[in-house]
Amino acid sequence: MTTTLTLAPGVAFFTVKVGVDLISAIEPCASVPEACDGSENFRSDHPVVFGCSDNVDNDGDGITDSDDPDCIGVQGWSLSVETEDCFGIADATTVGTAVPQAVDPVGSFATTEVVAPNLNGGRKGAVSRVVLSVLNPVILDQVGEFRILNLTVFIDVSGLGPGEMAGPCRISVLNTAEGEPPLFVGGLPVTTAVSVNNQTRAPSIRNLAIVARVELPFRRGECNNDGSLDLSDGIFVLGYLFQGGLVPACLEACDMNGDGTLDVSDAVFLLNFLFVGGVPPPPPFQECEDHPGSLGCEDSNC
Repeated sequence: MTTTLTLAPGVAFFTVKVGVDLISAIEPCASVPEACDGSENFRSDHPVVFGCSDNVDNDGDGITDSDDPDCIGVQGWSLSVETEDCFGIADATTVGTAVPQAVDPVGSFATTEVVAPNLNGGRKGAVSRVVLSVLNPVILDQVGEFRILNLTVFIDVSGLGPGEMAGPCRISVLNTAEGEPPLFVGGLPVTTAVSVNNQTRAPSIRNLAIVARVELPFRRGECNNDGSLDLSDGIFVLGYLFQGGLVPACLEACDMNGDGTLDVSDAVFLLNFLFVGGVPPPPPFQECEDHPGSLGCEDSNC
């Protein structure tokens, strides 16, 4: 994963945020769709168990609780994320992610930490281990994209002169299932793996993937990256969507209504705000800020 950063004069350290997302496309009911209507699905961000541990056949499919395909989903994961020497890690946390802070006080488990390079052969990075619940069937939705880790990293650019660029600086979610060596904490390896229905699965196979994305500060609505929010931003996103126009440098900024997708409703939302007194775009809008998202932002005018 690489990105290009525009630096202000005199900057010694440049800080960026990196989000690690889990992408799930589990389809346990594809063979019998009518037996899986989702009414017993339980999301981790709901503190009340709805239909996966009440011993009731809520959806009438003849199956209850954890044996029901409606209750199959991601239960937990472990991650090894390595940074190259050019990056330092200031913070690693699950705060602000899909990991709830108190799903099941007697059954949940989450630990995230920056690793010690001297205990990893000089390698830098962070690890995260999460179990959404041990006692209750707490799971993520079967299909969706979920932020599971936030990293704050920095790069020393004090030695660069005007017009000079740092070389590529990479952050990798280690594919330990394919032989990439994991990072260690307390002398124990932390592999990259996901637990689904009490079975360990390697990301990148079986409809699961884990990706890391650099998040740059941006201002929502400023789609054409010219420094102002106006009619041209709505025209720009429509040109990209329907006329083969230029790809926006910051797709997150073009998501005017903040629903996580780009479509004609984004242009309509912006025009309503600008000309008929509609509601303003959701944050970050008044000023440039980092904001988690799934669309990506390669460059912004912030």
